Amino acid sequence: MALALFYVTVGIPIAALADRKSRRNILAISLAIWSGMTALCGLAQNYWQLLLARFGVGIGEAGGLLPPHRCSPTSFLRRGDRWLTRSSPSARAWGVARSQVAGEAAERSGWRAAFLVLGIPGVVVALIVWLTVREPHRGQLDSSALGRQPSTLPATLHFIATQRSAIHLLLGGSVATFWSWG
Repeated sequence: MALALFYVTVGIPIAALADRKSRRNILAISLAIWSGMTALCGLAQNYWQLLLARFGVGIGEAGGLLPPHRCSPTSFLRRGDRWLTRSSPSARAWGVARSQVAGEAAERSGWRAAFLVLGIPGVVVALIVWLTVREPHRGQLDSSALGRQPSTLPATLHFIATQRSAIHLLLGGSVATFWSWG
């Protein structure tokens, strides 16, 4: 619940920020937070420390642009500008390899080691992304390129609230998420 609450709540402002600011920087910062907080989960000594670290994982994950997080708001922006599309199969393979290594670490040394194995390399990757990835060309699908004014966050939220299908999807997704925790 801690991860999901912050993932969903922080995803909207991060998406608005990613629409206007450097997506590379948002990706690098999100990856650093996500990975650093994942590593901190492995260092947690009590429930409250683990809870706070999971909040941090949700915040970092909300800005994730890479698979398997295809539902994060910034991943839609990435697709719109055709950024990193060729690396998606590689990213999936990387995710599978990470899961196998983390599983092996957990089997040999416990769950804390799995969090450390998943988190520490991600901080290094965040630094590499920040230093080497160029900002993608943007604008082909922006409102201003089509002769319209960009939408504001309140106007977008109002539009979503008036769409019955969007409300049904949000409610259905929320119910399904809570149902899976039972």
